[in-house]
Amino acid sequence: MARRHLLILGCLVGLVACSDAATPTDPTDTTTATSDTVASVLVPPSLTIAVGDTFQVRAVVVLKAGGAELVTTNGTWQSADGAIVSVDSAGVITGVSSGSTGVAVSVDGIAGVTVVDVVESVGSRTFTGVAALTAGKVATLTLVFKTLPRVTGTLYTSAGSFLLAGRLDEQSRVVNVSGGGFTLLGTATGGTLAGTLTDPAGAAGAFSALESTHVAVTPFCGEYSTEGISAGGADEQTGALGLVAALDGTVAAATVSADASAAPATFIGRRAGDAFSLTSAERLPLEGTFAGSAVSGPFTTPAGLAAAFTARTRTCP
Repeated sequence: MARRHLLILGCLVGLVACSDAATPTDPTDTTTATSDTVASVLVPPSLTIAVGDTFQVRAVVVLKAGGAELVTTNGTWQSADGAIVSVDSAGVITGVSSGSTGVAVSVDGIAGVTVVDVVESVGSRTFTGVAALTAGKVATLTLVFKTLPRVTGTLYTSAGSFLLAGRLDEQSRVVNVSGGGFTLLGTATGGTLAGTLTDPAGAAGAFSALESTHVAVTPFCGEYSTEGISAGGADEQTGALGLVAALDGTVAAATVSADASAAPATFIGRRAGDAFSLTSAERLPLEGTFAGSAVSGPFTTPAGLAAAFTARTRTCP
């Protein structure tokens, strides 16, 4: 980090020195400082802003004879990379895209440089979801995307709540968070987030979440069973099923068999009235009907068995 800042500083100081040599003195500049009197130009050493946000950078000239003068609007401002951050003649910077670059202000050939880190978003986004755990259990979770790439959250299980922390890879959109022995690894796509959850014993489950920053999201937790539908005996199978429904009509779900005999799965789809239809990455269907605080319907397990599921809200973990 320090080496990167030094490289930015060196590039900008060289750029400013060259450009200032050919720039006449601004006749409207009321600053009394000259190259014979300026000792240094002070700006914040580093700043962080979000893409699209603006910030007024303040610059102060320290005089050789002592004292200081505010020269924010009287210096010459430049950005090392206008594709990351732009700056106007008054020292107002604007975040253009994620990255890090330097912004310099010079007064009579003396420069001050601030390193600006531009992040995707300083405002937070919240995801509410469900996790289908092994042994037929379902948990609820929340994930908060604050100053990216940082991600924090909480997993609520029957054994207690566990704080989660990790990062979002802004290129691949892969989220990796962990806490309390649990690890969630998934992909964020628009307002949905889904993937696998590994418990402290190393067993794999699944989770699905929907963005709840501005839209209400309701979790439903339940189970599925092949009993009375598929052949019994060794083929009988039960598992955990969690489902989240957003007020905008988006529905997501996660399933895992109680005995880990089939791979966990995640589903996404939409609601039409009281009915919904979801599909998984493996093209498995999951259809059902909302009835107040409950939801139910047919289900084909990842092992290809016909099953039925029921789930209720406000009952999990």
